[in-house]
Amino acid sequence: MWQWAANYVEEEAKDIYPVELHTEVTDAGQVVSKMVIDYGSGYKVSGVTKDTFIVHAKASTEAIREGTDLTAGDYDIDRKIVKVETDGQYVTVYFDMSEGATLSYLSAGRNYPADLTYTVIQNSPITLTAADGRVIDDMYSAIYTADTSNMIDKETSKFQSVIVDGGINYQYYDAQEGDSLIVWFHGNGEGDYNNSQNNVAQMLGNRGTVAWATDEAQDIFGGADVMAFQAPDTWYYAQRDGLLEKAYNEIQEVIKTKGIDPDKVYVSGCSAGGYMTTRMLIAYPD
Repeated sequence: MWQWAANYVEEEAKDIYPVELHTEVTDAGQVVSKMVIDYGSGYKVSGVTKDTFIVHAKASTEAIREGTDLTAGDYDIDRKIVKVETDGQYVTVYFDMSEGATLSYLSAGRNYPADLTYTVIQNSPITLTAADGRVIDDMYSAIYTADTSNMIDKETSKFQSVIVDGGINYQYYDAQEGDSLIVWFHGNGEGDYNNSQNNVAQMLGNRGTVAWATDEAQDIFGGADVMAFQAPDTWYYAQRDGLLEKAYNEIQEVIKTKGIDPDKVYVSGCSAGGYMTTRMLIAYPD
């Protein structure tokens, strides 16, 4: 089937379309949730089913893994397609969200952003129609490209990566209103690995970071900036590694530059981040 589909596309396809990959952060981590194909204004597409496309996904951490570290999260699979929608020139393909993670769990105890590769092959022809209803091609086939370096996530795109030389990196959401600050400390699995300074695992590992920037949370706090740190390694050695003081100083800098009310700073965390939260409150009760 795979070889037939590949030959079919190579022999019949005339046009090349970029595939837009979309991701969502779930309680279990970020996954590639759907893909969108734009066939161009003035066209309509029909005859698309769950079997029209084969979407092959590969996730690898081979380039970053160190020494004897192994992975339980790399994969090489065909994504399961659960639903397809057509809307004029657009085709949206929805994937099973129990697979397709963007993070891979390493034996070192870290969730790390995997190198992703998506290959989209058209498995059967579709119908391409002009806006006035004229059928242009009822056996239409094309070639598709997928850029995994430019995936779309409406929630993570609200945040800006801040790299602090000699300090603790963090993701920052600017609410543009209000004078509150929510600080989030992630669990142990989202700490940095091998000094990569990826500064995204804490935002992708679960909804702990992005949830604070949702409309629901923002309404509760009347507008609040969000600061999500990434431990250089682990929060469990925060005292030994001077992380308490570094985090405190960076929070104070944000308070000063963003006009935050010092009495409206909310510190939160889960697992190892709960430990860090407790340590921060003990060290800096005011």
